[in-house]
Amino acid sequence: MLKKFIIKLLLFVSIFLVVNFALNAIYKHYHNRVSRLKDRQFNEYDGPLTYLLIGDSYIQSGVNPKIFRNSFNASVPSSGFPQNYYKLKDIVDRLGRKPDNIIIQADPSSFISNRNRVNTNDIYWVDFADYDELAKESNDPTFKRKYLGARYISWMGGARLLYKKLFLKKRERVEADLIVMGYRPSNMSFTDDPMKKQKAFVRERVKSYFKDEPPVDEFQLKYFRYILEYCDQKGIGVYLIRVPATKAYIERLSKVFDLNEFNRSIEEVAQSYSVFKGVLDYQDMLFDRPDYFVNPDHLNDKGATILSKALDERLNGK
Repeated sequence: MLKKFIIKLLLFVSIFLVVNFALNAIYKHYHNRVSRLKDRQFNEYDGPLTYLLIGDSYIQSGVNPKIFRNSFNASVPSSGFPQNYYKLKDIVDRLGRKPDNIIIQADPSSFISNRNRVNTNDIYWVDFADYDELAKESNDPTFKRKYLGARYISWMGGARLLYKKLFLKKRERVEADLIVMGYRPSNMSFTDDPMKKQKAFVRERVKSYFKDEPPVDEFQLKYFRYILEYCDQKGIGVYLIRVPATKAYIERLSKVFDLNEFNRSIEEVAQSYSVFKGVLDYQDMLFDRPDYFVNPDHLNDKGATILSKALDERLNGK
């Protein structure tokens, strides 16, 4: 009797492990398709790497390397400084692709603690980040749990992906296929919404980012410094960039905290490193053009074209 039970148990465990392995492989193949496509594009890119753009969706939708020459857009949506630190190290140390300079975003939303709540993107970042180190640096043991989940049972979040596969609009799928050198364009316009909805959206967006917390999270700031230290060791120049936002968004943001003081404090940190080359401040560049934005703080393709041209003229010359 016991022998039959053990045989059945072993059979069940074996089937579970095989099914789990298959589901894990399938889910990882389809998950974060955009980010993995960007990685493949980078691996195939053999042009000059004078400027490596690092950040989240602000950069992904904001800078087109086809216009801003000698650059590659290596941004990943929802990423914070810890993820960007490990991604940069992977590019330089493992791939041997050392850029002359990095351009990294320094907007207020880059430093909030919300960036610490790593979501299903763990399934992507588990291939780059050191989760044991993250657990120690943050004093948060849940990073180890996130590692195990992302590495071995990633399919647990499969229902969400299946929904997207079945119901995602064709236009959005086409946009994903239009990624060029890491840049993901969008033709949506914030002005397509009624004005009342726009104002409410700005208010709720700022509230969701900055409610009940300081604009600078210490864990994000720590890894911001680590990036600067790493670039200092490798001789990589560092530019900070403040991407354009709508006037309504910046005005609302300024009611929550002192934006000028925030900018000053971040710039002061960067100035203590010899590789720091300055701030590329375009925050108010498109204040009078909300039609150049997807939402209050993300550029659409028209806005990205303007920003990319400005960067190219400033850093590459005529």
